[in-house]
Amino acid sequence: MPEYVSWTKPDGGIFLFVTLPEWCDASELFDITLKQNVAFVAGGLFHCDGSGKNTMRINFSFVSKERTLEGVQILAIASEIM
Repeated sequence: MPEYVSWTKPDGGIFLFVTLPEWCDASELFDITLKQNVAFVAGGLFHCDGSGKNTMRINFSFVSKERTLEGVQILAIASEIM
């Protein structure tokens, strides 16, 4: 991922919480990556106050390591062109 993206290191569970720059809207990123069969949950859905538009939750429990790496590459490229 680009250096301006940060994420949690899970101690358990099935999701990573990813933070994009303030100017990045995860819902727009979702629309871009879904066309390439990469989906995630836009973090704004978890914020009742309208914040979190620049965050997302990524599930890492189901797909293979290879597909995960491919998905991260697609996310990285898409986040750079936004």
